[in-house]
Amino acid sequence: MGLTPSPVYGLWQNINRAVIVYAKMHSNDRDWLKKLNQMEPNKFSGKEPANVLEQVKRFKIKLIELNRHWSDSAVETLLDGNLPNLLSSDDNRITPSQVYLHSGQVLVNIAGHILQESATVIEISPLFEEQHITGKTPSDVYGMVELGIRRLEEIALLKTEEKKAQ
Repeated sequence: MGLTPSPVYGLWQNINRAVIVYAKMHSNDRDWLKKLNQMEPNKFSGKEPANVLEQVKRFKIKLIELNRHWSDSAVETLLDGNLPNLLSSDDNRITPSQVYLHSGQVLVNIAGHILQESATVIEISPLFEEQHITGKTPSDVYGMVELGIRRLEEIALLKTEEKKAQ
């Protein structure tokens, strides 16, 4: 599975779309949602897949912190077992394929949580839209993951403010 960063970038477009759907479940403040939706990825340079994977792990931690009541046990099976060993490169470097699988797991997790928390029937298939992107670098993907983290931080701030108001 010799992927380039471009499909990983497409996954993070979908993950960021899922973050917006998740945010709409927690707030109906149109101005706040517009601000969240208009956030853009920051520009980075010199990033490698290992840097991106660390960001993916940060995103996952933020998502778990935001939702401590979620159970990940049912959806974490993809990355258990020997899969990481099967994906390792000859020189033990992190590859875009590894980042893709970890990112895919993040997308499955957040989509599952959206389904769990939704008070109404919700269509999640748009979150899995195939993207046809070319020419992206690990630095571009890093920016998309960092955008997702910033959005989660905004949601966490909103939730904290709501708790203080109660």
